[in-house]
Amino acid sequence: MWDKTKRDLSAYRKARENGIQPEGTTVEKVREAEDATRNLGRPYDANTMPPANLIVNKNAARYVNASNG
Repeated sequence: MWDKTKRDLSAYRKARENGIQPEGTTVEKVREAEDATRNLGRPYDANTMPPANLIVNKNAARYVNASNG
């Protein structure tokens, strides 16, 4: 359990250092936020954007960028 927690928090810390705000601290949530960041072309912010798992391609990202510009 401790190893998983360390991995989760390490991934979360690296994401935050890169300006990404994931929806949670698990590796899964961090990876979703990193994928969304790649599609958006800017850091993902769970506080102001739709769930990261919905930003699955550049077309979806275009709508997020238009509304959160």
